[in-house]
Amino acid sequence: MTLYCIIEDDNGWKVVDHPDTETADNLAHRLGVNIIDSGPYHSWEDATDALEALQLELGEEAEVDVPGNNPLEGRYETED
Repeated sequence: MTLYCIIEDDNGWKVVDHPDTETADNLAHRLGVNIIDSGPYHSWEDATDALEALQLELGEEAEVDVPGNNPLEGRYETED
């Protein structure tokens, strides 16, 4: 049976498959990547749905937690 997990490599986050005889941690070690969500997911569709949900969730948080591009905009400096 094939299982799926979500990993991060140099190109970003993606869904990968692995045999049920291998854990997501072993897969990550073998490939030299980071595990984002070990699942295990039993279908490609479930794994891609989870990936999209994570990206949406983090995107919403990023809008709140990340300061604007110009944090000093609107401030002024005075000369002594």
